[in-house]
Amino acid sequence: MKKLIIFITAIFTAIPMFSQYSAGTLKVGLEMGNSPYVGLLSAPTQTSSAQNLYPTQANWISGSSNDLVNMIGMECKYFVVDGIAAKFIGGGQYSMTPGQNEIPGTDYTGTFNPMSDLPKFNEVAEQKYYQYLLQAGADYYLTKGNVAIYGGGELGYRYGGSSKTSVTETSAGASSSQVYGYHFSLNFGAEYGTQEGLFAGVEIKPISLAYTVSSIQPIPGVTQSGDNLTWGFFVFPTLRFGVNF
Repeated sequence: MKKLIIFITAIFTAIPMFSQYSAGTLKVGLEMGNSPYVGLLSAPTQTSSAQNLYPTQANWISGSSNDLVNMIGMECKYFVVDGIAAKFIGGGQYSMTPGQNEIPGTDYTGTFNPMSDLPKFNEVAEQKYYQYLLQAGADYYLTKGNVAIYGGGELGYRYGGSSKTSVTETSAGASSSQVYGYHFSLNFGAEYGTQEGLFAGVEIKPISLAYTVSSIQPIPGVTQSGDNLTWGFFVFPTLRFGVNF
């Protein structure tokens, strides 16, 4: 009888934990670590006679300036079968500054006198910024009590761009720069869950590969582009916190 009671108790203790990784479970969490978004870009100066292209690389790690955490975004995992989850993370932003014409000031000579002269206001160029990120993959979970370890893979796409357009009559059109890239990685992680449905975990990528293309267009129709290939090993550590449904 004592063994039966222990067995039944163990079953009812394990069920709430296993249910966190069974088919139909939805995991929603926040990820914090080095952000995989493309940094905010600047459009090239249109009036420059020489232009420089600086191909962007995947900055999974830095030897001199690592922040402890950045908010990467919200990740959703859905268990299609027991122990195997499909995952998705994405986000982005768009920013637009309307252009404004210049406002002439008074025709003064010599030193500007704020008591009698009006200042000239230079034009405000129209500016646009874009940043987008999309990642999808799958993980396989092994559980033991309140603890789980998992491994899997993911594919991702990221994009960043900017444009600047003068509103003056002498404008040659928009100047722009953009970066887009693809990445693949294997990931390994561990997490601790509670019977109430909360979890916390850590994750790292044993292998990662990123391919990135950068381009600039100082004048419409005139472009230069370059690409970059970056390998990473045991990079991109992240912290994960969330809930299970």
